[in-house]
Amino acid sequence: MRITGGLLRQWQDRNRRATIPHVIEQLRAAGNVDNLSRLLVADPPAYRGRYPFLDTDLYKTLEGLAYEIGAGHADEGARAFFDEIVGLLQRVQAEDGYLNSFFQDPAAAKKPWEDLTWGHELYNLGHLIQAAVAANRRMGDDRLLAVAIRFADLVVRRFGEGGEEAVCGHPEVEMALVELYRETGDRDYLTQARLFVDRRGRGHLEHGIMPPEYFQDHLPFRDLPSVTGHAVRMAYLAAGATDVYLETGDRTILEALVRLWDDMVTTKLYLWSSSPTTSP
Repeated sequence: MRITGGLLRQWQDRNRRATIPHVIEQLRAAGNVDNLSRLLVADPPAYRGRYPFLDTDLYKTLEGLAYEIGAGHADEGARAFFDEIVGLLQRVQAEDGYLNSFFQDPAAAKKPWEDLTWGHELYNLGHLIQAAVAANRRMGDDRLLAVAIRFADLVVRRFGEGGEEAVCGHPEVEMALVELYRETGDRDYLTQARLFVDRRGRGHLEHGIMPPEYFQDHLPFRDLPSVTGHAVRMAYLAAGATDVYLETGDRTILEALVRLWDDMVTTKLYLWSSSPTTSP
């Protein structure tokens, strides 16, 4: 499908003309690019930013660029940025496939996989996978896909069947792993997505200032009576569970999804208007 006119085409044109250059400028100014490139030196300078998951901003930008480049809409600046970041990711990825600009720093306050509740390493992987799949599908460029597969294979080895029973504090990787299965045909990724859905709510996360409900971790997914907690986490978890259902046909997942949808639209969905109400 091609959008050739109307409001959506105007948004596409504005995105290409203004948003993409602005985002690239901000990623450089905020330190997201430097956080990767600094890993190329023996004694890297300090990580820039408050949170350990800022690579995700690069991955989401690469995904958007893949669609623009694949459609033949991107300019040379956007193409150059895409190539630059993909090249950096290839160079800084650890030998075992691990990739995270915060935790790969030898001076980082925590080591890889030490804080699954807040570290967002698997969340980042999910966005990396989605960018990689977009690049492979839309551009015919498999460089990023190779990076994502190496990281995903590490996750399967560590957290797969017979491995460490753990989940990420922020769901996202579930739906990405299903998409990687669809792209590669490797069923290990689908199995891993199912494992992450099934493990949630079984006491694998460490809860501190936020209660288990915040992480959708107080009950197994199939037993959740209501959508709860952090809204983005809940949406990602439900989306990942939906993808697992679509590929496995597990009706117990579908039943839970329908129940959660009905709960959301009947008890937690509201229409709000900034205009004052007036009597007819």
